Amino acid sequence: MRASNTLSAGNLKMHTSQTSETLAGEKGGGEGGGGGGGGGGGGGGGGVKLDSSERIREKGKGREEESKSSLPQSPSDSSSSTSPTFKKLVCHILIFVGLLLAFFAYLRFLSSSPMPTATHTRLSTSTPVNESAPSSPHGAQNSNPKPSPPSRYTRYATPLPDQTFILLESSTGRALTLTDGKLGLAHVPDSDLISISDKPDRAVVAVPPCVTKGQCAWYWHCIETSGWLGFRNKASGTFLEHDIGGRKIFATAYKHNEWEWMAVRPAPGEKEGWYLMMQHWWKLHKIQFLKDRREFAMRETRGLQEVEGTVWEFIRA
Repeated sequence: MRASNTLSAGNLKMHTSQTSETLAGEKGGGEGGGGGGGGGGGGGGGGVKLDSSERIREKGKGREEESKSSLPQSPSDSSSSTSPTFKKLVCHILIFVGLLLAFFAYLRFLSSSPMPTATHTRLSTSTPVNESAPSSPHGAQNSNPKPSPPSRYTRYATPLPDQTFILLESSTGRALTLTDGKLGLAHVPDSDLISISDKPDRAVVAVPPCVTKGQCAWYWHCIETSGWLGFRNKASGTFLEHDIGGRKIFATAYKHNEWEWMAVRPAPGEKEGWYLMMQHWWKLHKIQFLKDRREFAMRETRGLQEVEGTVWEFIRA
């Protein structure tokens, strides 16, 4: 027991002496390393100091690498990592633009291609506004009518001031014409107005001599004075008027006075037409063409009996 304790004490003393020598050597080595002339212990001490400085440098390098990794990367550094994503985006944009161009090309093709149109059957048989006038409203209808080109005249017009008209007798299709200062009825050889070749008796229909001589005047200009209408021949400049007795009609006056005052009234029936009426004293009289006398006269209404007058169709020229 005593021997073990003695050994332990000796070992402790030896360990203590070695530790003190080691520390002394480290201190001496440090001093020797600093001064340039130390022993082995001094060299060891310098080595320990070197190891601690290297650890400090390694820790500083680690912190610098961590700080560099936390900083944002420059475009040159990130270009290598983002280049695949940018290429995909460009490819998607190009594909989308190509699809849009193809879609617009398809729409343009559809708009340029002709579309089928449905045919419609015309059920109405009404006469259009600008249709050529027949030679007679009550004449025989042609079994095979030919389509006529658009006319420069307007049929079934309403007599209004400041307009020019051709006045057709509704029953025959002849026009109120002034020939050498005399009123009469004549067929107007105008292809846009009257076709004289569609009548069964076309062989007996002849062009009036005044047409070839240039003496026919069938255009009448409508004016208004004090609410009364007046019809002035465009070639002669004279108005339709009645005589002093209120019986005959002629065209010699150059002024629109009381004897030249006229009015119009719609005529009953299927065909649209008008009565020409003139004032005589306090009455209105219908104008009628007398076939036996070949002249125009004013027919007075007597009592309740209605006097018929000539029905006129106004063709606006």
